[in-house]
Amino acid sequence: MTINSSMEDHILTVAESCFLEYGFDKTSTTMIAKQVGCNQALIHYYFRTKLNLFTSIFERKFITVYTHMMEAAFKQNASFTDMVTLFVEVHFDMIHKDPRLARLIITELHRLPTLVAAVKEQVHEKPSVMLQKVDKERQAAIEKGLIRPISLLDLALTILSLNLAPIFLMPVLSTILPLDEHAQQALITARRQQIVSTVLNSLRP
Repeated sequence: MTINSSMEDHILTVAESCFLEYGFDKTSTTMIAKQVGCNQALIHYYFRTKLNLFTSIFERKFITVYTHMMEAAFKQNASFTDMVTLFVEVHFDMIHKDPRLARLIITELHRLPTLVAAVKEQVHEKPSVMLQKVDKERQAAIEKGLIRPISLLDLALTILSLNLAPIFLMPVLSTILPLDEHAQQALITARRQQIVSTVLNSLRP
């Protein structure tokens, strides 16, 4: 049997929808096959296991974000703060495109340690070139006095926590302080720029 990229993409799309609606545990390859309109053997042929399906979805999202971040990191004449700004915006846009996906991935990675190892294996060493470039620019910016001394891990934690907070807190806050969909979207849009400003201000020497 030969690989059919269209079928593979279709399976991934359906699987993502099932995972978002039912979660990892309650989604089965039988369920996915039924919605795809194929037999379970075909799912097994392409992905072998449900875990491989999940990590393939993660990898597909990761590659999209990684590609944009690579463009930002290697953009000609981009300063370190330019890179940080683009990283914040790319990551923010990705997770807020469908907040359910970010919640699903974080919840499952935290709950199932085996997923962490599987995801690490899936993405391999893709981030290393980008991280080396960014870290070099970070060190240069510190030496020039443009930013305060800060580790790449510390900066990453700041960006991740600020970008992810709204998708976990909004459902609770919108219940306490009722907001219609339009008001929520306006708040999220404004929040994007506020996070950029907060992160850049945190880097000031």
